Amino acid sequence: MAHQYLSPYQQGIVSRFFAHRDTALRRRLAELVSEVYVTGEPAALEKLWSKARATMLKAGCDAAHVDGVCEGRKVEALARIVSELERVPAAKRGGGQPRAEDDRFG
Repeated sequence: MAHQYLSPYQQGIVSRFFAHRDTALRRRLAELVSEVYVTGEPAALEKLWSKARATMLKAGCDAAHVDGVCEGRKVEALARIVSELERVPAAKRGGGQPRAEDDRFG
């Protein structure tokens, strides 16, 4: 694959995107908690849980724990994950990757 040229302005945009990615993922998960809580339509709930699963995985949560939360449709557990992600900075989580001793993800 050929290298793509990015102007300094574009490089800044890409850099800021990745610098604030964890914040954006936490915000999106918080929005999903609200949407799941108020949605009653089964088809819409299915889509929301699918989005929540993908977002949690991008945030670095353990896949087995994510599957348990999503399969059980546990809104409280989803909200707990959001609050725990807000308390722990990304640098401490290893840049979005959970550490072995960090049991909140699984």
